[in-house]
Amino acid sequence: MKILPVIDLKDGQVVHARGGHRGQYQPVSSQLANDASPVSIGQALVSRLGLTEAYVADLDAIAGKEPAWKDFEGLLNCGLQLWVDAGTGDSASACRLMSFQVGNEKIFRLIVGLESIKSIKQLAEIVQLVGADRTVFSLDLKHGRPLTQSTDFSTMTPQTIVHRIIQTGIRRLIVLEIASVGSNEGPQSAKLCTAIHQEYPDIELIAGGGVRNNDDLNILESSGCAAALVATALHQGSLNITED
Repeated sequence: MKILPVIDLKDGQVVHARGGHRGQYQPVSSQLANDASPVSIGQALVSRLGLTEAYVADLDAIAGKEPAWKDFEGLLNCGLQLWVDAGTGDSASACRLMSFQVGNEKIFRLIVGLESIKSIKQLAEIVQLVGADRTVFSLDLKHGRPLTQSTDFSTMTPQTIVHRIIQTGIRRLIVLEIASVGSNEGPQSAKLCTAIHQEYPDIELIAGGGVRNNDDLNILESSGCAAALVATALHQGSLNITED
């Protein structure tokens, strides 16, 4: 099963995300690096763990600030292919982000989060602009409920949202249970992932939130997930990424 390491950026540091309480996030203390700078963490992911891709959540940009261009540059220079959530909610911001380039390297995949998108129409426009292969939708949930301010999505169940976003051309889907992030309680989205996989077996599913160890990865793989977002377990050393 593919492991996609998570780099949560806030105020120029990699922070330890816990349950979506972003105002309380502190710089991460990691067994992988001596400090919480994005470059130190990025270099460790590549050199110590042999990972080549990373999911980057730009928490400041998600809150409405300017994207962390300098940090993106540093991470690209580490040799990482970046999946970036920078609060993209419209085609203009998507175009700006995906046009960012360092040498020959660009952002690998654009994450469009449920909490950032305002309408299904905007998502469809982004997919058409960026392409289905480079666009990933994040089904942002908190305690199983959709995390959204959009009237398009506020009355829908998670399964209905999935049905609607797939109609826009989305082929990669993150199921992100924010309440489980950094909780050390295990993934809570396995049942939902199983249901999504059974209905849409061709959709690439990525689960996020609560992964502690290889047993949790096995549970998610059995639920139809192709990959998992992982942060805390990597920094704590509780995950053996060499295991199948």
